[in-house]
This record gives sequence, structure tokens and C-alpha cells, in this order.
Amino acid sequence: MSADGVSFPTTFDPRAGGLAEFMEGAAAWVTSAPMVELFEVMGERPPRPATGGDAVATILGLLDISNWLVDDTLWDSVYKGGGERQEALDALKDDDRQLSVIELADRLGLRSAADPPAGDRSIFVALGGARRAPLMRLRWLLEDEDERPRPRPRRLVLLGSSRPLLDVERPAGVTDDYAPGAANEFDLMVGAGTSLLGFRPDHPLEASDEDLSPDDVHQRRRWWTWNVEGLTVDAVQAPTRRPGKRVNTFEQVQHAAAYLDLGAEDAVVVSTSAIYVPYQHAVCVRALQDFGCTLQTVGHPIEWNPSAASPNLRSASNYLQEIRNTFRALLMLADRRHVPTS
Repeated sequence: MSADGVSFPTTFDPRAGGLAEFMEGAAAWVTSAPMVELFEVMGERPPRPATGGDAVATILGLLDISNWLVDDTLWDSVYKGGGERQEALDALKDDDRQLSVIELADRLGLRSAADPPAGDRSIFVALGGARRAPLMRLRWLLEDEDERPRPRPRRLVLLGSSRPLLDVERPAGVTDDYAPGAANEFDLMVGAGTSLLGFRPDHPLEASDEDLSPDDVHQRRRWWTWNVEGLTVDAVQAPTRRPGKRVNTFEQVQHAAAYLDLGAEDAVVVSTSAIYVPYQHAVCVRALQDFGCTLQTVGHPIEWNPSAASPNLRSASNYLQEIRNTFRALLMLADRRHVPTS
């Protein structure tokens, strides 16, 4: 995830540099030339390295600049009205600024693919999402850009959620071709696994399904397991810790980590979309930092998603939103008093 020679750190090893090394890399990305240019394009004072180059102080310094943290600005237009990323309209109306933001997002690595590593200790995790995201994120763990199969991991985890699908997600060519009849993100993840791995969704080897609160759809916990030619495949729906609100990435990853009893012998590889790699890697670092495992976050090529199926992978407003989300996730790592991000 390169920013003119400064890459967002997408690996984490608690035994080799740990959180300090990750924060140093993140601070370098936050103050990189493309980030400075992005703030200038938005007419705002850019982030700068803290005196003495302290990484945590540099991250905390984000609180003192511009209005990126203020709700309902161009940095936060995606979630106005409490909607989903995929419902966003591009609130940045200036065509020249739109093009500049997209070009700078490219230089910041939010449009670049990153390959998953191979290793017999690997646990591959495909993060859930909207539309075709579950299919593409799982596919990237199983094959490369030339459709050549990758070495199989030790275990494969499909992380879904209880979020109900929107009508725009259901047509053929969006989700019905790989997850017909899906009602929520968990169903999309199971559909992606069925499509790419060939297991029967209605015949898991093991199945656990529990409603922790019958009146709250987001309090449902599911863990289904299949064996596919010796590969253990788990589909997971974690319950939220915040009644009435859908589960977030932090909660999902920690739930799976605790269930799998992750430890120092494990190497976790998380697959998402390129635009979300910095943000979701920072969230996963926070979720897994006390488990002792290594972590790498990867993203599939943007070309795999047609614009009609995944408009949020190409919107200038979405790039601003995900940079904002990344900043907030980094602030949570720099100072745990900050409000968690989803």
C-alpha cells in the first residue's frame, strides 16, 4: 500500500517491533507527501510529524488539525443519515477535486492490490461486506490475478454479520448469482464459500446457532464448519456487544480469535477490498494485539469489481471517508480513550 515510497504498514508481528513499529509506519503514511497534498486539495491544514518524530504524538496530533473529525463534513458524507457505504452519493461535487482525491487515494495505496502470503501456519479470514465483496475477498485468498490457485491455508474463516441486505444488493450480477436468496451478510459469506469451494451450505459438519436476545437480530451467534478436501472452513456470525447496533469489525475479529484460541503459533491473513485495507488493518491490530499472533491484511484488485456492482470502490467521497476511518482507528491505538470505530 504505497504512498510515494511510504507504505501503510499492513503487517503486524508482536514479537518483532509490535505496536511501536506499526505506529511508526502509520505515522509516516499519515504525514506522507500524498496525504499532505490531499489536505491541501481539501483546503485544510495537513498533518505534520510531531516534534522529535514521536509516532504516537504524531497520530494524536490529528486531533488538532482541520475538520476531518467533524461529523457531516465532506470527510464524513458517506454516513449522513445513518446509511451504509454502498448507499452513498458522491458529495464532492467539484469534478477537479474528485479527480485529485482519487489520484491521491491511488498514491496512498487505497486502490492497490496486495497478495496474501503462503504458509502452513496461516489462518485466512475473509471479511464480510456488501454486494460482491464477500465473493471477491474470498476469491483473492484462493487464487491470484491470473486465476491460478494459491496454496491452501491451515484454516479458512468467513466472517459475516446480521446486517439485512438492501434491495440494490439482490439483482442477478450483484449477489443472486452467487448467494441466491441471501437475507444478510452471513448468507452472502456462506454463498461465496459455496460458489468458490463447492461445499453444501445446508450440510455443515458442525453447526451452532444461538439467539442471545430474541428481540435483537444483531444478538445472533452462528458458527458453521465444513471440511473441504482437508481444509477446515468456518462461517461465523458474531453477536454485537452494543445492543441494537450491528456488529462491527473489531467485535467480529475478537469473537473469532477467542473461539479459535489464537496464539503465538498462528499467522492470520485478513482479506478485504483495497480501499479498506488501512482502516481494517488498524482495527484488526487493535483486536488481535493481545493474542500473540501475527497479522497481515490484503486487498483484491479493484478491477475485479465492476463499477455498477461496487460503486463505493470508486467514489472520491468514499476515499475521504475511509481515510477518516483510518485516522480514527489509529487514534484508538494511540489512546484507548477515543470512541471505537466500526
